[in-house]
Amino acid sequence: MNLRMEEKENLKKRSLEMKRRVLMKRRRWQEIKSLWTRSMSLRSVWRPTSWKKENRMETQHNSRLVKLPKLGNLLSTNLLDRFGPIGPQKDRNLPIFHKLLESSWKGLNQSFNPKGQAEEISPLQLELLSLMGSYKDLYHPDTCPLKQGPYVRSAYCLHVLNHVLKANSRVLAHNAQLREQKTQAKAGAEPQDEPRDQGLTRPKVLILVPFRGGALQVVHTLVSLLESKGKKIIVSNKKKFKEEFGEADDEKPTNLRRPDDYHAIFSGNVDDHFRIGVSIVRGNMRLYAPFYSSDIILASPLGLRTVLGAEGESKRDYDFLSSIELLVLDQTDVFLMQNWEHVLHVMNHMNLQPLDSHGVDFSRVRMWNLNNWARHYRQTLVFSSVQDPQINNILTKHCANYRGQVRH
Repeated sequence: MNLRMEEKENLKKRSLEMKRRVLMKRRRWQEIKSLWTRSMSLRSVWRPTSWKKENRMETQHNSRLVKLPKLGNLLSTNLLDRFGPIGPQKDRNLPIFHKLLESSWKGLNQSFNPKGQAEEISPLQLELLSLMGSYKDLYHPDTCPLKQGPYVRSAYCLHVLNHVLKANSRVLAHNAQLREQKTQAKAGAEPQDEPRDQGLTRPKVLILVPFRGGALQVVHTLVSLLESKGKKIIVSNKKKFKEEFGEADDEKPTNLRRPDDYHAIFSGNVDDHFRIGVSIVRGNMRLYAPFYSSDIILASPLGLRTVLGAEGESKRDYDFLSSIELLVLDQTDVFLMQNWEHVLHVMNHMNLQPLDSHGVDFSRVRMWNLNNWARHYRQTLVFSSVQDPQINNILTKHCANYRGQVRH
């Protein structure tokens, strides 16, 4: 009798599980169908990269020229009407910042002068933050390394940090909800769908900078934004990071006369082979975190190329780039002076389906990651001091953000 009762209970559980799976599949197909039909009707980004000339001309009708006080004339393209072109100044608002940044984001420029009074946030930074908050791709080719470079770096670091903190807070909140549901769940109750709030791998942001000195400045900016008045954060492996990414006193050349922009680009440690993972948990930062436990990957193109490898090599790994939601290329003109093939190699391996599961909970993975649409949800920010066809090629051939682009 006991065996029969157990068999009946097992059959009930199986039938409930089958019903739940069928309902989930139906919902998935409805989401996929609605998204696909909407995108095709609006001639969105799900087209091959080799568009014909007439098809490219059609997309020009969805473009709009916008003039901003500091950034100048910008061409805004909209691939879906819902996320149309950026409007006039009064229609553009700053993004909503995470609670850890609410009190510190206005002191964005504190890292420039940590001991003195911080400069007020500049109009250029406000414009950049409003554009980056739209999650459109952005190309700013007038980033002078001497005048605008530090301000642009602070702006995109704030955007990156805001994105990571919000994503992590969302996951932690959902984890707490699931634990509460398990404790309150009644026996025999139908299981509820888990929230889909994760990618196939943990890294969310990739920042490419040419030298270790630039990576040092990025980390300093992130730390200064996380630290508010009277509050210090814990930064793991800070001493090791300063030793490897700082500049030794004996390396500084004596009596070297160079232009100011030369010193702005090549100041600090100019080693171009590095990569480092950064994880942010509850407002604290861990440097040298393993890539699959990191939120931010900070690297040079050469440093990533040695990990990505090439076809035929036995030891190569690019799964950690599968769920990148935010890509930043800073000082892109310097990449042209190094080896542009490394940048293209990295772009070719962005948002590919991973070869291994890496312990992911597939019930929590977002649908666009499962359907290999992650590249259409990735925002790309490109900053350069000059315009160049090879840099333009990055946005035209390797970026397919469904929200569109903003560029000069």
